[in-house]
Amino acid sequence: MSRPIGYTSLRAQLRVRVNNRQALLGWLRTLRYLLVQGPWRPWLVRYYAARNANPPLAANAPTLLEGFDAPAAARDLDRSALTRRFEVPAEIVSGIIDWVKGIEASRIDDPHVDCPGVNRLAHDPRTVEVARRFLGAEPVLFTSKLYWTRPRRDADGNLHGAAEHGQFHYDLADVKAVTLFVYLSDVDEDSGPHVVIPGTQRRVTPGQILRRTIDEAYVAKHYANRSEPILGPRGTAWFEDITCYHKQAVGSKVRLMLSIIYSLHRRPLEDLEMRPANGNDSRPADRMPLVRAAG
Repeated sequence: MSRPIGYTSLRAQLRVRVNNRQALLGWLRTLRYLLVQGPWRPWLVRYYAARNANPPLAANAPTLLEGFDAPAAARDLDRSALTRRFEVPAEIVSGIIDWVKGIEASRIDDPHVDCPGVNRLAHDPRTVEVARRFLGAEPVLFTSKLYWTRPRRDADGNLHGAAEHGQFHYDLADVKAVTLFVYLSDVDEDSGPHVVIPGTQRRVTPGQILRRTIDEAYVAKHYANRSEPILGPRGTAWFEDITCYHKQAVGSKVRLMLSIIYSLHRRPLEDLEMRPANGNDSRPADRMPLVRAAG
C-alpha cells in the first residue's frame, strides 16, 4: 500500500533530525515500544495481517536452502523465537565476503540492493516462505545490514566492541518481524557469539516493556541456564524473532555478520519520493550504502 508523499517526507526529515540526538532518539524508541507492545499487540498483528496489501515479495528459484523445512521454522519462531541452524552455500558466502572486502566500512546498510549474494539470500524461496508463514501475510523486505565487530581493549585491558555493551536486550523492528542472521566468519566462544534466551519474546506489562536491557544478575534469577550461544563456521545461519532477549557476547576476535529483516507493516522509504531534486540517483538517501571509518 503506497504512502502519501507528505508522510514519507516527514518521516525522512524526522529520522535525519534525531539521528545524532541520542537522548531524543531513546525517548522516541521507548514511546514506540510502549505503543506497539502490550496486551494489544496480538490485535495489532491480526489487524495489519488482515489488511495486508503488500505486493508479492519476489522469490528467486531454485532455492539455495534445499532440505530446509520452512513450515517447521515458522513454528519454531512462534514457540521459542529461534529456529535450528542451517548452512548457507559456501559459494554464496565467499561471494558476499569478497564484496564486503571491497568496501572500507564497519557497517553497510541495505547490501541487498547492491550485493548479488545478499540479494539472492533475501529473495530465496525458502527464506521468503519462512517470513510469509511467520508473519501470516506477504512480508516486506525492510532492511539488511553487514557489520564487522572489531574488539578493542581499554587502558585496563578490558575488551569492548560488542553491541549494546554486551548486555541482553530486545529489539522491535515492527509490530511483527523476523530476522535472518548469517555468520560470515567462523564464530567460537572468543568471537563475540550471538546469544539468545529462547521463549522471551512475549511481554505485556509496562515493566516488561520498559526493561529493554537486562543484566546478568537478572538473567541468573529469571532465566537460569536458558541462554543459548550460537557457534559455528562461516555460513551458519538461523531465523530469529529479535523481540526475544539476545546479546552479542564480548569477544577477542573479529566477527562479520549479515542480518536481513522482513516486516509485516513497516516499510523502507520509497525510492520515488526520496530521490534528490536532480533525479540523478534512483535510491533514497537513507538506503545508500552507509560507509563509516573502520573501527
